[in-house]
Amino acid sequence: MTALILQNEALISGSFFLGILIIVGLREILAPRRPLNYSKYIRWYSNFGIVLINNLIIRVLFPVLATGLAAMCYEKGWGLLNYQYLPIPAERRT
Repeated sequence: MTALILQNEALISGSFFLGILIIVGLREILAPRRPLNYSKYIRWYSNFGIVLINNLIIRVLFPVLATGLAAMCYEKGWGLLNYQYLPIPAERRT
């Protein structure tokens, strides 16, 4: 089950995003909470642009930042596992 979720993470999160977006959009169209100051087209267009930029930044930077941080912590000896003795199996010793 976990492997299935990990393999389809983008599809699952995209489906939830689109589903919630449709619900919120319908709610805004059917029962607005305040009068419009700007066109919905302009507001929604700019909001979609922000969402697109945020997703691109997260998809590109987060894996790079996590890997870089892990490498830096390994080099400096930071982290709880550096203070714990973990026996290495004989076949993995170099």
